[in-house]
Amino acid sequence: MNKIEVGKIVTTQGIKGEIRVKFNSGLNEMFNRVTKVFIEKDEYTVEKFRQKGSLLIIKLKEVNHIDEAEKIVGKYLFVEKKELKLKFNEIVIEEIIGFDAFFNNENLGKILKIDTMTSAQGLFILDNEVMIPMHSNFLKQINYKKKLIIFKNLEGLI
Repeated sequence: MNKIEVGKIVTTQGIKGEIRVKFNSGLNEMFNRVTKVFIEKDEYTVEKFRQKGSLLIIKLKEVNHIDEAEKIVGKYLFVEKKELKLKFNEIVIEEIIGFDAFFNNENLGKILKIDTMTSAQGLFILDNEVMIPMHSNFLKQINYKKKLIIFKNLEGLI
């Protein structure tokens, strides 16, 4: 089973067992496709969720009281990668760190990190300090098997 860490449970919400989750960048938009999550080795069913600011408030079917919710605060939430049902231009940031970046058959370097704080879309930061906007206009292909990303339309940017 290929699981991806999607966030951390930061606190409880109310008395009926809801939890507040701080999500890893970009994943909260994909959460509407998720029906089950994992906390440590235990599987939970997502009953409902809603966004509140930068957090998601999630009601798990198996957690029905604040006392139960408090036991999982501070733990990390995982989903099966297949549950996210990624579309073409959706990226799980943690998965692509270390991928090689290519443009016009030239290796631009490795993806060192992704900065989502300095721009609305985010930036791919390569190991040679090249920065590429995280936007579908520049993304041609992601190959998870070969661990590479091919960019397009970078003329004048690099």
